[in-house]
Amino acid sequence: MQICHKLFAVLLLIVSIWKVSSGSIKSNGEDQQNEIIAGKTVDTEEKIKFLVNRITKANQQLEDYKEIIKNLQNEVSKQQEENEKLKSQLQKNTNELKYTEDELGQCQRNYTVFLKLFKEEWDAYEDDQERIFETCQKYLEAHKTLREKSENNHKLLETNFESLRNETSYKDATINELKKGLAECELRYKEQNQTNKDEVASNNSTSKNADISESTTISKSLPSSCVNMTAGIQEIQIGNAKPFKAMCDGDGWMIIQRRINGTEDFNRTWKEYEDGFGDLNEEFWFGLEKIHLATNSTRQRLNMTIRSGWGADPFVIHFDDFRIGNSESFYKLESIGNYTEDWHTRNETLLKNNVNNAFSTYDANHNGNPELNCASYGAGGFWFSFDCLDYNMNEPTNGYWTSVVKLRPYSD
Repeated sequence: MQICHKLFAVLLLIVSIWKVSSGSIKSNGEDQQNEIIAGKTVDTEEKIKFLVNRITKANQQLEDYKEIIKNLQNEVSKQQEENEKLKSQLQKNTNELKYTEDELGQCQRNYTVFLKLFKEEWDAYEDDQERIFETCQKYLEAHKTLREKSENNHKLLETNFESLRNETSYKDATINELKKGLAECELRYKEQNQTNKDEVASNNSTSKNADISESTTISKSLPSSCVNMTAGIQEIQIGNAKPFKAMCDGDGWMIIQRRINGTEDFNRTWKEYEDGFGDLNEEFWFGLEKIHLATNSTRQRLNMTIRSGWGADPFVIHFDDFRIGNSESFYKLESIGNYTEDWHTRNETLLKNNVNNAFSTYDANHNGNPELNCASYGAGGFWFSFDCLDYNMNEPTNGYWTSVVKLRPYSD
């Protein structure tokens, strides 16, 4: 813009010089004519020289102005080149800005999708927390009610204790007298039948030896555990008990419980828990009677591998002396031994609080509390406590948590 202003000023100056020169020549001509007309003598040569000088100076100024115009034109060309460069840079910046806007739009779309997924996960998490809170509230209310009833029962027991003790003392004395009479009868019976017993023992000796030999042969032909057995279903025999099928893991462990996807219903009857149920290749419960046989034949180690959520890392818990009682004790959890694990200590009380508890199912409640059936409430059998505040590994699961429980002889 400044260059245009300069060029316009130069043109105005050239026009002014031209006008002045033309005016001067015209004025001189008129003066000469007047002088001739007036009869005055004029020195024409001097005036011509003056005019020539004036024209020469004007031409010189014109050349100077041409040089100025030429310089101005060069500056205009340079300015145009710079403008082209700026225009190119502006186009490049515009393209980069458009690319940045596209990237920003994609980021916004991704962020929107992320927020949606996060909200869904958060809503699911809040629903789980609400269900857990409601379950804890029910447990606390049940625990409070049980404690009140327990206190009342305790007072009632204290009130009746003295009378029961007196009655017991009387019954003990009566029992002692009966025992004395029974002992005398047994002594007489033994004396009268001693000869007959000797004869029967002699006659049956051969038959018993044959049975013992056959039983020993069968016992030696089948393993009593999964030690040194390949992975898969194997036939096991413990002592003289009837052989049974067992799932071995290939590392010497016999699996007694497996939950992997929640397809097997573990809310079963007492008979089913006693005998076992499910598919050994999938989810199953081995059976209380077989677990009793295994844990009472020799000292057993227990291994529990638990995953407590989708995508969570499993943790392993070990007990070095696991043992349960027989059917007469309702398969009471008699011992778990020492405890170790490879995760953290939050599960330190797992099974520890269940020692000396009998096993319960929804149709056979043995937790010592007839008014609260923990197995029915928890929808699965276990060694429940009086107040049901136990970790139940047989409760329903849709695969959110999984478990594998195994036995292995301690000495191997």
